[in-house]
Amino acid sequence: MDYANKYKESICNLININNQLIASSKDPFILWDEDSFENIELNINYVLSFLETEYIIDDEYNDFKEFANYIYKIFKEEAIYKFLLLLVDELLLSKLRLVDYKLNMLKKYNIESFTKLNKEGINEFIEEYTAYIGEFDLFKLEFSNVERYQLLNDYSKAVKDYYTNNDSNK
Repeated sequence: MDYANKYKESICNLININNQLIASSKDPFILWDEDSFENIELNINYVLSFLETEYIIDDEYNDFKEFANYIYKIFKEEAIYKFLLLLVDELLLSKLRLVDYKLNMLKKYNIESFTKLNKEGINEFIEEYTAYIGEFDLFKLEFSNVERYQLLNDYSKAVKDYYTNNDSNK
């Protein structure tokens, strides 16, 4: 199943691109380049197109699409907070473990498509997928905490700037 291996390769590519970005600077913020983003987008699109047809449970596609939206939120800023990339890395590694598990299921059940998995295999996968979802939920929580902190920081800066500017006008 070459396209399943390409699916795994796309996840690995996302991990490698993310790690290159993390390693590109010792600073807490990283400037990204258009080539990195295009490679990320290309790999995300492949994973999504794969999951549209080759899934074990329906939520796989929707959950990865939601994760991709978080990645796109990160890259809408010119400078990326490195901590967010570390969060992405953890979830991508978890996703890679899930992909390996799925590929091993193809061999174990001697099938060519995930859609042909029997009830026993589906139940096994659901247990693994539940663990992944737990990690995805933690990712979303940490991401929202960072967003909230950034909003508070922006608000504090705006208040400080307002009073600094008003004090200088007196």
